[in-house]
Amino acid sequence: MMIIRKFYVALLLIFCTFAFAQEKESSLDNFLKFEAFIDKIMVGYETPISNKFLLDLGVGVGATNVIGDGDNSYRLGEGYFGQFAKAQIRYYFNRTQRKQKGHSLVNNAGSFFAFQSKFNLNGNKDYIGKVWMNDFTFGQQFPFGEKFIFKYNAGLGYGYNLDFKDGNIYPAVNISFGYVF
Repeated sequence: MMIIRKFYVALLLIFCTFAFAQEKESSLDNFLKFEAFIDKIMVGYETPISNKFLLDLGVGVGATNVIGDGDNSYRLGEGYFGQFAKAQIRYYFNRTQRKQKGHSLVNNAGSFFAFQSKFNLNGNKDYIGKVWMNDFTFGQQFPFGEKFIFKYNAGLGYGYNLDFKDGNIYPAVNISFGYVF
């Protein structure tokens, strides 16, 4: 158990070194946003942790995630709506190159790797259980003018049903359009 703790402490120190010892480059922005996904809507806030790391927090309502007992699906409509809260940490790796090529950096545009953790209070039609979902993805965020954004990300995740004590691996895919306040 002590070895695992030392490993996590070392991992945290490495993360802090990369997060806070970056050369000054085009800084990321703070902003409040509204996003519409294929299966949910969300109000969120993006805030930089460093020059390359960003924290994206959000709350919203959307499809009910069904995880467990061999099932990995979601249900939308006809009373299947769940509230959720999520936190995503993004590592932007190409903003300097984007700037050199003359591409826009508005509204945190760029390519990123992300880790997301989402807690979903599922549905109000059938009892499906509370689900905790964690995923690693690659994605990109693009500006449309000064106030609109388009974002996609894809990867792999693991969802765990906290009530039924069962989990599954799932494909993590998101596409959204957003408005920046």
